[in-house]
Amino acid sequence: MLCPNCGNPLQSGATFCAVCGATVEAPQQSQAPAQEESVAKNKKKIIWVAVLALVAVIVVAAICIVLNLMDTPVETAEDYVVAVRTYDFEETLDTMPDFLVKAIAKKQFGMKELDREKLVKTLKMLANVDEDEIEDLNAEIVKSEVDDDTSEKKAKDMVKEVFKALGCEKYVSDLDSAAVVDISYECDGKEGDASVLCAKIDGEWYAIPTAFAF
Repeated sequence: MLCPNCGNPLQSGATFCAVCGATVEAPQQSQAPAQEESVAKNKKKIIWVAVLALVAVIVVAAICIVLNLMDTPVETAEDYVVAVRTYDFEETLDTMPDFLVKAIAKKQFGMKELDREKLVKTLKMLANVDEDEIEDLNAEIVKSEVDDDTSEKKAKDMVKEVFKALGCEKYVSDLDSAAVVDISYECDGKEGDASVLCAKIDGEWYAIPTAFAF
């Protein structure tokens, strides 16, 4: 290092020139290594954030796929068929939306106000079955699957027809989806088949009985 005033060679770390007495400023140390280290750390942070974000996206997508696979009307249709075949009318009504139960009670049985207990007794009377026989009945689902031959649009149209027939048109706007479920069952030693119209209303699947509508 040389003196900036007279050019005399200076010893390392000297703060003034021994020849001319000029003050010498200590050379500034390069901050490049520190900056490089900081940049490297930031890059690592960015990489980890990106990896975590990707993992989060994958997890969310997987959850959505699983929920979508689980979100089918099959279980509702199975519950409906078992309830109907065993004459469990209380359970049968539970598989249906409340507004539809009220509409059926009013149109088919003249009930201005829904009385579920009375409605269940009426249904049992119409079924004309012995109470002891009902207690011994057992229905099992052999096979159940969504009918691919019936499109969602067609199923929705079927649901809308039922709503219209029962005076429930205002609930059409709450209809999210619809499907027909084909079911094979065994009850009291006999095999049978049934097709159940189901509707997804406000996020929940319900059985839509067509027999009461027409």
